[in-house]
This record gives sequence, C-alpha cells and structure tokens, in this order.
Amino acid sequence: MLRSLKSRLTVLYVAILAVILLAFAVALYFTARRDLYGDFEDSIRRQARGFAKFSFENFDRLQTDPILFESYLGELGASGAVFDASGAKLFGPSGAPGFDRARAAEDGRFRAEVGGKRYRFVVETARDPTGAEYRVVFGIQEERVGRRLERMLLFFAIFIPALLLIAWYVGRVFVRGALSPVDTLRKQAESIQRSNLSQRVPIPKTRGEIRDLAITLNDMLGRLERAFDQVNAFTSNASHELKTPLANLRGEIELALEREADVAAYQRLLASGAEEVSRMTHIVDNLLLLAQLDSKQAILRRDPVDLGEVAKQAAAELEPIGADKGVTVRGAMLEPGVRVSGDEVALRRVFMNLLENGVKYGREGSEVKVTVWREGSSARVEIADTGVGIPAESLPHLFDRFYRVDRGRSRSPVGHGLGLSITRSLVEAHGGTITVASREGVGTTFHVTLPAME
Repeated sequence: MLRSLKSRLTVLYVAILAVILLAFAVALYFTARRDLYGDFEDSIRRQARGFAKFSFENFDRLQTDPILFESYLGELGASGAVFDASGAKLFGPSGAPGFDRARAAEDGRFRAEVGGKRYRFVVETARDPTGAEYRVVFGIQEERVGRRLERMLLFFAIFIPALLLIAWYVGRVFVRGALSPVDTLRKQAESIQRSNLSQRVPIPKTRGEIRDLAITLNDMLGRLERAFDQVNAFTSNASHELKTPLANLRGEIELALEREADVAAYQRLLASGAEEVSRMTHIVDNLLLLAQLDSKQAILRRDPVDLGEVAKQAAAELEPIGADKGVTVRGAMLEPGVRVSGDEVALRRVFMNLLENGVKYGREGSEVKVTVWREGSSARVEIADTGVGIPAESLPHLFDRFYRVDRGRSRSPVGHGLGLSITRSLVEAHGGTITVASREGVGTTFHVTLPAME
C-alpha cells in the first residue's frame, strides 16, 4: 500500500507526531486530574470546617429544626453529618454515611453514593466552644470535577485528529517539495540511453544529500561513458586487426582454389596462411589475457621473485635481437636481492615488452638499459632507451589498447598496440604502478614501482 517513499515518509512523520501528541495528552490529563482532585479535596476540607462551625453555632436551632441542616447542605450541593465521641449522629440527613464508614477511612477521605450521586467525603475532627470533640463527615459531588475532565478529553478527541490531519497535509506537501529534485533526477536518468551517455543530470543549487547524489550519478555516467567508449573502440580495433589477416588468408585460399599450382606454390601459400593464423592467434591470446586481467580472473602465482635476475634474463634474451638492429641492450645496475611477491612469467613479460619497445623504436647506435633497485618498501625498475622518443600528445594514450604512435617512427614492423596495455595490466595486477616520460629525439624512460618483500 505504501510503496512510494513520499507516502512512507509522510506516514512516519504523522505517526511520530501522533505518538508525541498522545503522550503529551496522557501526561497532561493525569496531571490535571491529580491537581483538580487535590484542589477539590482542599476545598472540601475548608467547607467541612465551615460546616462544623455552622453546626456548633446553630446547635440549638438544628436540634429543633432539622430542615435547616438539610437546606444548608442543599445550597452547597453537599452531604454531611456530625457525630459525637461515642459515634452517635447529632446532625445529618438519613442518607449520609454512618460513623463506621467515617472511622474506616484510613487517610480521612472516601467515596460514597448518596441519593444516586457520587460524593467525595473527608473526615475532620472538630471541637465545640466547650472543648468537646466531634467527628465531622462532609462531602461534595464529584460531578463538577468529572465534567472538567470530560471536557478536556473531548478537546483532545477533537484537537489531536484535526492537528494530525493538518500535519498529514503539510507533511505531504513538504515531503513532495523535498523529494522533487529526486523526481527530476529520476526522469533525467530515465531519458539517458546508451546513445546519449554524454548527457548529465542537473545538479541542485542547494547543498545536501540530493546534490551529492546528483554528483555521484554524473560521475557514474562519466565512468559508463568512458567504459562504453573503450568497449566500442576495443571492438572496432579488434575487428580491424583481425580483418586484415582474415582477408589475406581468404584471398590466398581462393587463389589456390582458382588455379592449379605446383607443390612449392602450395607450400608458400600454406606458409603464408600459417603466418596469418599465428598473427590472429597472437592477437586473440593477448585479448583473452587482457579480458582475464580486467575481470580479475587471471591466475597469477605469488612466489618470491628476484627482479634483478628476471631483468638480467630478459636483457640477455633481447641482446641478440638488439644487436641485429644496432641497438645495445644491457643491465645498467641490477641490485641483488630486490624481491617481490608475484608471478615470474608475468613479470618476465613486463620486462620483455618494455625492452622490446625500446629496441623497436631505437636508432642505430642507441642503447636500452634496465635498472633495478630497492627504495624503502618499494622495488623500482627503470627501462630507458635513447631512441626516437614519443610525441607529447601521444603520451596520455600510450597504454590504451590498440593505440599506436606514428608508424614512421619505427624501422621495424609495428605490433598490434596491445603490448603496453598488457604491461600496465600485469603491473597493476601485482599492486604496482607504471609511468612513462619521453622527449622526441632524446629517448623514453619507463618507471615501474612494485611492493617489495621484506
């Protein structure tokens, strides 16, 4: 029934107010009841003393004219009697409480019905002018106090529901106004589709939770937009990279089917096809590895790895390739004992990718050097080359997937633009960071920082 937040907040607000009003009304009623009956009893006691004085002053007349006594009580709307020390009634109507009832009142007060009406009685001790002791029982109808309390209950019965009705209306208007920015955000968010993720929800001018919510939603939309852009770019680039070898492979197969060829020609076609298949396999393997790293599904070992030894092996493996291109690959400073917790194969791939990048973009006579050292609780790796460098506008995109700098910079076939993306993902999977600095015509330096083992 109460599905909307507005209704629930309004009902909660009215319920809290109802509890407060009822608690206040109950406390006020019982406090007023106690005070009214306290004042009523004080009034009865004062009138009881006046009644005793009247009785003693008109003792002789009351003996001969009992109607005078009843007339006096009737004017007061009261009932009473006077008893002597032995308990004999001296004055009082026949319906008045007896001496036994008055003596049984432990606190000097009691209630009783006289003539079908409810009275509150008090018992007072009085003395006549001669010093003789008497017991005076005097009571007044409780109806006057009861009527006051009934009027108070009637007031509460009308006032509280009316106030709650007003509070419900005011609360509904207030809650609707307070939540109107949420409705605006909801409608704006509903209008945002995959095709228009660049739209943002309006940010309220007032500070508070609604403004924070709008900012959070906009941040989320920004992340989604970037994620969709990356997915679109990734899909487009992957399709483009796979399209070329597939087209080459298809063309060669069709060519082989259209004409007869000798064994040597078929071998060349098969070799070319195998090369294209190998290229596609390499791309698919890299894409699969990136997907596993992104989803945290890549299984990486956590063994102690000596970075100096891994760097030395990687440099030794790439040294002949660099020598063929006139690029020197060497370990400049490999501090021993710099260990990290990680996967040796994955870390070896990091070194190989960075060193291979330096060789690929190196100039004849340039060098690529790797340095490993420990700095506090971190293991630091630096791979620097003196190659052609990277343009400043390309540095922010260098680790993007399928991003490749101008082909004219390299004297060797350019890869698929996935190597540095894989490198960054592997470094981050080990809890590290990687940065790059470069100047055209001077060279490029990669810095890798990993948590070192104690």
